[in-house]
Amino acid sequence: SRDRLLGLLALSAILLPIASAATSLNIHLKLPQEVEAAAISLNREASTLVPYEDIDLASKEQPHVTLYLASFLDDHIDDVLAAIEEIMTPPPAVFDYELLNLYPSGNYYMWNCSIPVELQQLSDRVVTATAQYHDPNAPIPEP
Repeated sequence: SRDRLLGLLALSAILLPIASAATSLNIHLKLPQEVEAAAISLNREASTLVPYEDIDLASKEQPHVTLYLASFLDDHIDDVLAAIEEIMTPPPAVFDYELLNLYPSGNYYMWNCSIPVELQQLSDRVVTATAQYHDPNAPIPEP
């Protein structure tokens, strides 16, 4: 009947995800100065070999270790920043990690690193502290 159809339409409208604005954030650690300098040097060398390469670690991008790359609801960006600030105050102890293989990924070069327990724990704390602000409609990245 017409009333049943209208009821189903109203129910389906309630169940549809509400579109919300979201921002992708790369929550990361800066590299130690000497490692950053090495990455910038490698980037300059690569730029001479591949002149159309648009990655410029000296002035545009920043070499870093990503702790969490995710999409967060715009209404909660300040909450995400506050959660990160709380985790990083005081700054985490310095820990050693080893840079491993370098490989291309999309428009970037990625540099795998070893994952010491302290780095994994820091990443886990970031994910846990910001999980409630994650965009539930964000696509799942492909492996």
